[in-house]
Amino acid sequence: MNVNTTARTPPHGSPAGYEHGCRTRAMCPHGSADSWLLSCAEAVVRRRGDYQLSRLPAEQPLPRHAPIAEPAPTPTTREVHGTRWGYARGCRDARACPHWRRGAMTCAEARRRYTQAYASRRATGSGTPIEHGTSNGYLLGCRDRLTCPGDGDGTTCSEARARYREGRARAAGIAPRVESVDARVAAAKVRELSAGGLSLRRIAALTGCGRTTIADLITGGASSTRKITPATLSRILALDGMPRAHVDTGHFDPRATHPDRFATSSGQAASPRLGEGSLSGPTVAASEMQT
Repeated sequence: MNVNTTARTPPHGSPAGYEHGCRTRAMCPHGSADSWLLSCAEAVVRRRGDYQLSRLPAEQPLPRHAPIAEPAPTPTTREVHGTRWGYARGCRDARACPHWRRGAMTCAEARRRYTQAYASRRATGSGTPIEHGTSNGYLLGCRDRLTCPGDGDGTTCSEARARYREGRARAAGIAPRVESVDARVAAAKVRELSAGGLSLRRIAALTGCGRTTIADLITGGASSTRKITPATLSRILALDGMPRAHVDTGHFDPRATHPDRFATSSGQAASPRLGEGSLSGPTVAASEMQT
């Protein structure tokens, strides 16, 4: 079954007519200067250089002299660039905003001024009163602990915000941060062991700490601002309960000072490997090789 379909021919004087094959003024019915419409070739050139004409349909003929009336904006249409609404819709780069080249206010600048004015109004008590002692009060501008009146329990907005963020972090599975302790006690212990003839490498091996940590305790441990973790402090102070002969000769059980390094999946402490935490293993092996 054959179906005859008639293709719609674009009208002359429109850019679509040029794409359809009307490429010269001589073959276009509107090629003469007396015609009130442009030829197809002239319509293409005019449309490329005019933004308003480029928004019109390609099949619309373009007049030669009369301008095309721009559609009147509807009551709901408004210019968003240069306002905080433009910033909310994604225009957040000042240099990419169309108002940047014109020297007008950009969306980012409008957003900044709006936020600044809003914070000023909230600081002076204008608008809805701030509910102090809450995380929302912190977001509304009450961020100074000295000036915040707090709630009935004395909790300021900053403290409420910190508790809120901590609760969100615990709910997300983030472990709490380990608070550091003063390192002067550990530094004094390291100096005592160093004065007794132990090298920093040996002290690091006995405690299970890094050599850089042990060296930093000697060079800057006297400062009151020096902090270490509680685990590092317990490993260094654990040498007090170790027999002196074990510390001097190296015949010691490292599971006594840092059992976490030798714990197995069952929770029991595994035996250290030959040469790990003890200097007797490699020494005996060397003597056997010499004999």
